[in-house]
Amino acid sequence: MLFHFTMNMPSRNGNSVHQVIGGVDVHSLDELLDLMAKSDFIIVNEFYVESDQRGGARAYSDKGPIALNPLFIGKIKETRE
Repeated sequence: MLFHFTMNMPSRNGNSVHQVIGGVDVHSLDELLDLMAKSDFIIVNEFYVESDQRGGARAYSDKGPIALNPLFIGKIKETRE
């Protein structure tokens, strides 16, 4: 599943929050929360949104695995696209 993680840290371009779109091998937000409660870090596949100039559906580009520290995650939203 894809999730939007809002991190409690600035982004590299100076925004006050950092957002990561990550794919995790779970079936629900509850399963993700269980995984995070048991882990110092979780590994997600990071995705970037590729802009579509024609107004069509969003496309995602897989950027590979990244480890996130649950202590720095402020909000998680399930992506339903």
